[in-house]
Amino acid sequence: MQFGYHHDHEPAAPVASVEFSNPLTGESVEVFCCIDTGANVCCLPISIIEDLGETEFDFQLLEGVGAEASDARFHTLDVGFCGRTVRDLQVGELPEHGCQNPLLGRDVLNQFVVTLNGPELVCEIQ
Repeated sequence: MQFGYHHDHEPAAPVASVEFSNPLTGESVEVFCCIDTGANVCCLPISIIEDLGETEFDFQLLEGVGAEASDARFHTLDVGFCGRTVRDLQVGELPEHGCQNPLLGRDVLNQFVVTLNGPELVCEIQ
C-alpha cells in the first residue's frame, strides 16, 4: 500500500489514514497521521480522543523531542491500519501546549515493512 507525503510539514512528511476506535463504546474516528518512525508510540490530540467517548486510561511518562518528559494519559484504543487491527494499544495523549499532529508510531509501524522514498514523496507499507 502506498501513501503520499503531505506538504503542510517542512520538510514534507508521509501521512496515512488510520482508524482509532474505543473498545468500550464502539465509537471510532479516522484521522490522517504522520508516519513517524522516530515516535515510540502512537499519539493523538485530546480533541480526537474526546470524540471517542470515555476510555480506559493510565498515566505513563511521555518523552518528546529534546528529552522533555511529562506524565501523560495513555488511552486503551484499537488501531486499524493497512487492513490490520492492533487491539488494546496504549495511545498517548498529546499535551495541549505542544505538537497537535496525530502520530503513527513504531508500536504499530514495526509490524510492517516501511519504505520511505523521499525523492518520490512516497511511503510504501507492506
